[in-house]
Amino acid sequence: MLAQALNLSRRGHLYTPSYEPGTENHESDLVGNVDVTRLSTVSARVSRAEGISDLTKERSEMTRWLLLVATLVMLAVPTVAQDANADREAVRQAVLDYVEGIYNVEPAGIERSVSPNLAKLGFYRPPTETTYRPGSKMAFEQLVTIAKNFNKDGKLSKDAPKDIVIYDVLDQTATAKLTAEWGTDYLHLAKIDGKWMIVNVLWQSHPPKK
Repeated sequence: MLAQALNLSRRGHLYTPSYEPGTENHESDLVGNVDVTRLSTVSARVSRAEGISDLTKERSEMTRWLLLVATLVMLAVPTVAQDANADREAVRQAVLDYVEGIYNVEPAGIERSVSPNLAKLGFYRPPTETTYRPGSKMAFEQLVTIAKNFNKDGKLSKDAPKDIVIYDVLDQTATAKLTAEWGTDYLHLAKIDGKWMIVNVLWQSHPPKK
């Protein structure tokens, strides 16, 4: 009878034996075992399928989020680069206004590019000497006066040097170097009210020729 039950179960039929005295428990156990085994197998397969489906959904959702983040990053990068380039050009323009303000007798260039709180320290060397004079300080007002008088007689040639090197530009501060007719200036700039301004200058005359 057991063999008959298993054979029928493989064919997809539920075996229901006829009643025989003394076999109640054995037959019910047989039918129950066959049904539970099949149901357990089906249930396990359904659970695995549901688990795979949930995992696929989670991966799909994560992929969408990663694509969104990547898109936002790609959109932000050009803006950051443009801002950095704009700041660098503004720093260069401030240094150019400073030197051309002196070269071209334009005090307005100094007023545009230099902070009223300027701190300037210089080491001057007379052309005929090899040693430098002690460092001398210069305030904003003195620089404006120099811009009015330094080239008022047109002594400078049109190709007077004004070489600018930008060392570093951050979001708030910057450093630069200027090689000019009078020597070399090292400049610190700060963004004040959204505008780049020169706040510190350390300079010296050109070194003596060897």
